[in-house]
Amino acid sequence: MKALIIGARGSLGSQLCKSLSHQGMEIYGTSRNAEDLGDYLAKMDVPLKQAYSVDFTCLRSIQKFMVGIKAVNFDLIVFVSSPFLGAYAEMTEEELLGWNNFTTGAALIGKFSITNLSDSGKLIYIGSVAGMLNKLPKAIAPYGVYKGTLRLLAEAMQNEGVNAHYINLGSFRDEKSKEGYLFSSEVVSSLIALVDDANAPLQLDLMSETERLHYYGKAKADISSSTEHS
Repeated sequence: MKALIIGARGSLGSQLCKSLSHQGMEIYGTSRNAEDLGDYLAKMDVPLKQAYSVDFTCLRSIQKFMVGIKAVNFDLIVFVSSPFLGAYAEMTEEELLGWNNFTTGAALIGKFSITNLSDSGKLIYIGSVAGMLNKLPKAIAPYGVYKGTLRLLAEAMQNEGVNAHYINLGSFRDEKSKEGYLFSSEVVSSLIALVDDANAPLQLDLMSETERLHYYGKAKADISSSTEHS
């Protein structure tokens, strides 16, 4: 089985590569620097079938990447890569154009998935609470808009018959962090469980109980939690 992790050099992406590799999947990954990605994952004892250099702020780089993968059929595609650029007022026109290319790249992967995912394959867009309606922090507005757009992309792909999922991630840190966050290992375990679940929900909130209360209030948090585990 083949898994494509877009954004494999990051904390979450690299841990996903490791867990999926241990399950016997062939790992294809992207980073801005393919050689650096290969060295980084090798230190984690993760063999890469193929590493791709992709700059998602550059449309030409995205197009080159799409040509490189067009002949491959995947069983899993996880889009982890994200722009994190601060507030709109702080961004240059060039940065705004680069930010927009992230959405284009995510949309092209959705289009690719229509024909290149296996029959039981999954496309997973990794979102954020920053992309929730009325929860958009001013300081990271472009990031939040991008994450909210991924939710709509997932719905669009679902309408096209793709097994597309949107995972709304709350804050997560390593195991030494203070209370109120999910641990990174919890997030990875939940994602692996979703990959293995043939009846997995198309949208899933992964948040700490503290965040559920903050974002939903007690009544809605109880409903959300019970629905998720039903």
